[in-house]
Amino acid sequence: MAVRTRNLAYENGLKLDFDKCRYVFVYGTLKQGYGNNYLLSNAKLISDKAYTVDKFELYDVGFPYAKFSNSKDSAVLKGELYELDSIETFRDLDNLEGYPHHYRRKMIKVIYKDKDGKWKKALAWIYYTNKPCGDKITNKKFEPELRKKYLEWQRYNKFDVNAFLAEKAETK
Repeated sequence: MAVRTRNLAYENGLKLDFDKCRYVFVYGTLKQGYGNNYLLSNAKLISDKAYTVDKFELYDVGFPYAKFSNSKDSAVLKGELYELDSIETFRDLDNLEGYPHHYRRKMIKVIYKDKDGKWKKALAWIYYTNKPCGDKITNKKFEPELRKKYLEWQRYNKFDVNAFLAEKAETK
């Protein structure tokens, strides 16, 4: 009986969350070309050039763990933005990420380049952890290719969306 109640509570929460926001920001194995992207095969790719506004520390255990942070090693995450096609896809992502016990899920601000090359803002779900494990990916510790894969290191003390958008517009 307790399991059924828990499942019903989860399903009700999942539906509320799905109705609240149908976008998901992915930064690791859910991205195109990686092993778990098949879970998003029916979702619509909105942009493969998406960035978080919040800063994170990233940890590597063969796949990345993101943790909200404002430390000197924190950075904006670089990833992809998808529009979920169904609550079933959302549930599949929760199952893959072990939500809510392994990864947590939160709505965050994201900026992304649309198909016309214009920078836009959106709210999206992100999977993250409060208890990271593995090796911390820092500017100095890991080779540049691994950093480029997941992170957009920026030089703003406080992340300034307008400055970021202006800089990206200049590099078109």
